[in-house]
Amino acid sequence: MAKNGNLSCTSVFSRQPGAPPDETHRIPALLVLPPTPDKQQWILAFAERRLTPCDTKADLLVLRRGLKDSSGQIEWQREEALNNLCLADHRSMNPTPLYNTSSKKAILFFIAVRKGVSEQRQIKKFRCAARLCFTTSHDTGKTWEPVQDITDTVFGDLLRTFATFAVGPGHGIQLECGRLVVPAYAYHCDVEVDCCGCPHHCTRKSRAFILYSDDGEEWHVGKALPDPWSNECQVAEVKNADGTQQLVVNAKGCDGCRVEAFSTDKGRSFSTGCPVPGLLGSGNGCHGSLLAIDYPPEVLGNIGSLIYSQPTDRKKRQDLGLYVNKKSGDPTAWSKPFILHQGPAGYSDLAYLSGPDPSLACLFECGKKCYHEEIIFKTLPLRNLFDELPSNVCG
Repeated sequence: MAKNGNLSCTSVFSRQPGAPPDETHRIPALLVLPPTPDKQQWILAFAERRLTPCDTKADLLVLRRGLKDSSGQIEWQREEALNNLCLADHRSMNPTPLYNTSSKKAILFFIAVRKGVSEQRQIKKFRCAARLCFTTSHDTGKTWEPVQDITDTVFGDLLRTFATFAVGPGHGIQLECGRLVVPAYAYHCDVEVDCCGCPHHCTRKSRAFILYSDDGEEWHVGKALPDPWSNECQVAEVKNADGTQQLVVNAKGCDGCRVEAFSTDKGRSFSTGCPVPGLLGSGNGCHGSLLAIDYPPEVLGNIGSLIYSQPTDRKKRQDLGLYVNKKSGDPTAWSKPFILHQGPAGYSDLAYLSGPDPSLACLFECGKKCYHEEIIFKTLPLRNLFDELPSNVCG
């Protein structure tokens, strides 16, 4: 495993003086907006503010806006509680931002879950308590439009088959063709039948899928990944050797193993998920981030390449690593990890920072004793990553 290189590091979310003793921040999401004419760039960092680390104690979404100047320095503004981005008697969770180049608006998806109702309770009782919400901002995240609850419009009768669902978490993307894509997953009830065709058992199974829109207003549901089990996920668009584009989803699978699947119809459907042997998560798994990168062909070759982040320790969430796949259609071609952070680390989200010396940005949970003490923003020049990356792939 490689050591970390030339890094820039900032604590973006942490418990503030006077806050409740158990308050914490979790579930980071990162959105880098296009550069302005004067080569400045806004960076939007989102998270959940929780009363305790427990999922049921999630409260509000929070935001910090950072302005990157032409020299690469980032000035972070104070933390903002997004008090208006919520539904009554619900907690806001899983921030999933993306940017629409056509409307020049930032889009933020999230789920609103009835207060006090856990995901496990929804799955056990098969009674969904989640709502699908989104909002937009035309002024780099300064203000946000009123929240739209689009659950019934988007899912319709499909909602009856969900024990619960969620988006992301982490960033969504816009495809080269302009289509907007938001990663998601849902727990379905798969009914098994006996030899006479009579139903006799219902298995709650999680499957990843995407939400997509071609205009930023009307959203549709893609087909869920076929077997195997898939959960929290992110998506990226990559170029094949023949110049065509395809969409890849990387999702949390069973027993800590990651699952990848591919779409050639811009996310309407995906191939059967394939286990990724080189990306084994911590314990029962941990959410990771997926990013397609644009870098000189002499470094990466002429096909699309991917970067993935997740904790590398097999037993617990610690030692956040970056993996690179220079053959993005091959789940066996992931490199061994470059260690971005040593010590406790959890969920993460990646973004690309353009410029004369392109960098990778990572927003991730970490701490000294526990992985959810604070959320850190780190940048790393891509040349450093590729110079120090182990040349061999995971086995």
